[in-house]
Amino acid sequence: MNEKQQKVLDRVNSLILERIKNGENFLVKKYTKVDLLDGYVNEPRNYVSNKPYTGVNRALLEPGYYVSFKQAKELGGKVKKGAKASMVYGLFTHEYVKYKYISENGETIEKTTTKDGFEKLKLKNPEIEYEIIEERTTTRHAYFYVFNIRDCENLKKLNHTVIKTIPDPKIPTQELDPLAEFIVKLNTEIKPNPIHLQPNSVIECSSYSSETDTVYMKNFFEYEDSSDYYDNLFHELSHATGHESRLNRKSLTTEARYGDDIYSKEELVAQISSNYCMQRLHLLTYKQLEKSNEYVKSWYNHLSEPLKKDPAFLIKIFSSAEKASNYLFSNGGNE
Repeated sequence: MNEKQQKVLDRVNSLILERIKNGENFLVKKYTKVDLLDGYVNEPRNYVSNKPYTGVNRALLEPGYYVSFKQAKELGGKVKKGAKASMVYGLFTHEYVKYKYISENGETIEKTTTKDGFEKLKLKNPEIEYEIIEERTTTRHAYFYVFNIRDCENLKKLNHTVIKTIPDPKIPTQELDPLAEFIVKLNTEIKPNPIHLQPNSVIECSSYSSETDTVYMKNFFEYEDSSDYYDNLFHELSHATGHESRLNRKSLTTEARYGDDIYSKEELVAQISSNYCMQRLHLLTYKQLEKSNEYVKSWYNHLSEPLKKDPAFLIKIFSSAEKASNYLFSNGGNE
């Protein structure tokens, strides 16, 4: 990894570690008022595309709508003087083709260009015979800056739907949640590769076995409340998404020992994914929010060594967690 790429990852990691040190919970997003749209959002979104920022950007950005400097200008507005920009991370993929051809004077010419450029070249010069020598794909870590639309003025109002009232965290209950049960059924009965669920087992705690591809859960009423039950259940279901028949996640399929980097990575993936699921289902209670706060704080002293070995460690965790939670909410993981 070159120095420029290392600086990008160092910048991302330092921002995440600073937020952990300050006691910020970036896993659970609170609803934020968007004055321009007269409503609330609980995730960061791009104002032009209305698409949510994903992966590690969910941790880097507060809830709200964002635009780049250029996008603000294109919407007829501008960024307010002195406004603070927020960093957005991106992993960009580039495909290259190395090829050769015979020129008009009989000379063999070798060149490298992008895959798109090569296809355009063939269309432009169909009479020339090109021979592909090599095809390769490279990835590049990068970051750029965006501005919250509250720090902009005169922006065109777009037709985005936002909620009008903020749902409070649930009061703990001992009742099954219909929507959560539908998601569980979707993954344990309907999917092409259903996850085996073994309830009412005589076990000390919930767990997932990759050997039998089975989630083991205690009796529902043995958990403190329904929120505690679903938090445990979605944690274990998130583990199961990594099975080789599903997302084939290396942190699950690779042999790991308790406490090592691989084990820690998989546990982080499962818990972040569970947090995403619980928030999406509006199943979080105040107690679960506090539990999430403590969980994030516990990271700080355990990340320095993994990040020394792999500077992209955190980025990979957030990406895997999002893929896991999206899998659980999609039909066959193809959402």
